[in-house]
Amino acid sequence: MKRVLTIVFLIFLIACGQPAASPPPTSAPQRTPVVRPVTPPADPGRLASRATPPPNVAPLLAERLAQVERALARAEPLMLLDGLDTAQQAAWRIAVADERVRQALSTADGRLVRSEVFGIYPLGPADDALAGDVCRNQTCYRVELYDYARNRTVLAVVDPQAGRVHRVTSLDDT
Repeated sequence: MKRVLTIVFLIFLIACGQPAASPPPTSAPQRTPVVRPVTPPADPGRLASRATPPPNVAPLLAERLAQVERALARAEPLMLLDGLDTAQQAAWRIAVADERVRQALSTADGRLVRSEVFGIYPLGPADDALAGDVCRNQTCYRVELYDYARNRTVLAVVDPQAGRVHRVTSLDDT
């Protein structure tokens, strides 16, 4: 019995050691790549016109430029948001009047730089690190302002009911 098992095992090893027969080569048609000439544009570095389009072509751009011009004509070049409810309006008024916010948006000689209120949002759970425990049981707002001159975002945590700014944070290069 031992001899039969040895012979079966050897036959099995010999059968496994033989390379499998490769399939006969098929003659697949070879594809010849097609090379099409590429015509470069007249100015490869120019994707769009460098001129500002006229107001009749881009009315939203004309409206935005008018807003910027009105803001720059004021003593405080701060662009405000439209369509805010009364609590949000109170929050940005309190934030802009706060000395820390004004200092973050001012030059060394005290003049305010061109800035814009980008958003006014009720504080959520993600804002706990920004607000701390001060606004835990109150309705506070995060007022986001952008300083164009220094590429800086200024965040203010405002409590409109108390009429005060709890915290001001500046984020450079944002």
